[in-house]
Amino acid sequence: MLIKKFTISTDRHKIVAEIENTKLCFLQQGLIMNELWKYFKCQQCGKCCDEIGLPYDPESCFNIAEFLKIPVEQVMEKYYGKLSADGSEWELNDNKRIPCPFLKGTDDRCFCEIYSVRPEGCKLYPMETDGGRQGIDCPSWEIAISKLRKEQRKKYR
Repeated sequence: MLIKKFTISTDRHKIVAEIENTKLCFLQQGLIMNELWKYFKCQQCGKCCDEIGLPYDPESCFNIAEFLKIPVEQVMEKYYGKLSADGSEWELNDNKRIPCPFLKGTDDRCFCEIYSVRPEGCKLYPMETDGGRQGIDCPSWEIAISKLRKEQRKKYR
């Protein structure tokens, strides 16, 4: 089968390969995502942390608590929300987690205070999160896409 053209959609959920006038769509899992990760390097702009905030991940709450040397209940109360009046469940409060309270730095360079124990959503962003880039103009994503396009043009000429 000859590959005539290879293009990458800016929609991260569909990566389109045009093979003999037939478009094949690959979901975010697969070879193309692995190739994108190869080129992805966070630019530390902080946009994802500022606009999406601290993802809720129960396991990471325990890791954050251990890292900060505070009880997990304190992590939940301080960074996510509060215990319901009857004490049966947690009520999440987006104002506590957006922007991420662990985002530090300047407009030029941001960093995460809990990087080694950051939630899974942070580790996977923007390639493999359920919500994609969630409307964030991620410069690292654009760089990775550009590099992959360039590689594919060379490979399939």
